[in-house]
Amino acid sequence: MQEADEQARLGVVLSHHIFELQAVGGISRYIVELDRALKGIGISSTLRRGASRNTSLEHLPRGFADALRARGYPRAVRRRRAERLERRGCTASDVFHASYYDAKLPSNCAAAVTVYDMIHETERLDASERWVVEAKRNWVARADAVFVISDAVRDEVLEILSPPEEKVFVTPLAVRASDAVVAPDDGRPYLLYVGQRHARYKNFIPMVRALADARILGDLKLTCVGGGPFSNEERRAIDGCGVGPHIVQRSASDAELAGLYRHATTTVVPSKREGFGLPVLEAMAAGCPVACSAIPVLREVAGDMAEYFDPSQVTDMAAVIFRAVHDPARRAAMKHGGFVRASSFSWEATARSTAVGYRFAMTRPVSGR
Repeated sequence: MQEADEQARLGVVLSHHIFELQAVGGISRYIVELDRALKGIGISSTLRRGASRNTSLEHLPRGFADALRARGYPRAVRRRRAERLERRGCTASDVFHASYYDAKLPSNCAAAVTVYDMIHETERLDASERWVVEAKRNWVARADAVFVISDAVRDEVLEILSPPEEKVFVTPLAVRASDAVVAPDDGRPYLLYVGQRHARYKNFIPMVRALADARILGDLKLTCVGGGPFSNEERRAIDGCGVGPHIVQRSASDAELAGLYRHATTTVVPSKREGFGLPVLEAMAAGCPVACSAIPVLREVAGDMAEYFDPSQVTDMAAVIFRAVHDPARRAAMKHGGFVRASSFSWEATARSTAVGYRFAMTRPVSGR
């Protein structure tokens, strides 16, 4: 009863910033699902859309930013006004939760931020992304609560950024079962790869080489969802391995993606680094066997319900993917066990662990920043 009363008094503003940076994506989905789950446990949560037309926000009414867009205001002006509105809308009894690191810290209420990974700190990325390192460091140092989406990210945040351990809260992601599932229109069996490919740590081109070495493309195709059309480098690698006719790229709605997971032979996740590994969880929730990198965070998500390979060894990757495709007993175990494991992750649990962090943030003096 006391917890319910505290949650009824707690107000949360989820910022618009990630929706400005991506039209679709795992982080966008997390913020939308968190807003929905917070409301489900009785917390007054407000999700701001800002000047974004992110597809995850289609359920929200159009806001003032759309009126500014119609009147010809430039994007930068719309963003600044959205920023001011969000921070002005917070009171001393609210928590401002930054969805990404370009948000400005509020001066009139508690502040929280989610750290999704530490890849910017550990990988060589484009110069255009280097601002993230300093902005993230500032938020982690000054926020009243810091959320991380896995134990693996927590360990890296504590090691690299050294925040007080007590203000870091692990809030794992989840998946929501889709009632609308669109079956693939091609009857040919396929492997599935989901998400971005361009960064080196995603390990896409070595995966293509592994699939060529495993000699399973032909009987199967590889369907790549999201990430945009293949780059020239990717196309050269695909064609150079002689598997061009068997690899396709496409976009997909949530319902289409749910259908692709459900009917795939195996989902392959070859990344050398991840913050959580949402495609692993999404695949397991759909009853799809998984072959993935043997990195701590993916083991944290999948447990014993995936086949693991060394992402730096093409020969090991090829052997493990081949086994994941051709071992019927193991496939049956992964289908059933993966579904059970995925069901242990829920957005309600994410919301409840996040609410613990919000209550902690409210105990810290705003002037302390």
